Amino acid sequence: MKHPSSGISSSKIPPFLNVQQPSSMKIAEPDKFSGDMSDYRRWKFEIQNVIAVRTNIDTDDRKIRYFGSRMEGAGLQWYEMYSRKRVQLLAEPNPDGMEQTDGRMNIRTF
Repeated sequence: MKHPSSGISSSKIPPFLNVQQPSSMKIAEPDKFSGDMSDYRRWKFEIQNVIAVRTNIDTDDRKIRYFGSRMEGAGLQWYEMYSRKRVQLLAEPNPDGMEQTDGRMNIRTF
């Protein structure tokens, strides 16, 4: 039997391999950040590794939420305050379409 698009006998066409690319590499969740600044560099490095390999953490909003999910104690209190303020700021009309900040709660501080 000939393959209709190529004219080659189907018995000579190798079967297609069903190779699926992993959606993301498995990597351990970082320990939660408590707000202790002596642990910040380690935590930030581990968080950035996770974000780099998990393709579903692909927007700023998802990255911010992931950062927040890996906080506890004083770090979590800061994140909750940041999230409330961010929601308020994003609700305000902004003519240039950029996220507004008040200078104190800027995600770039990560």
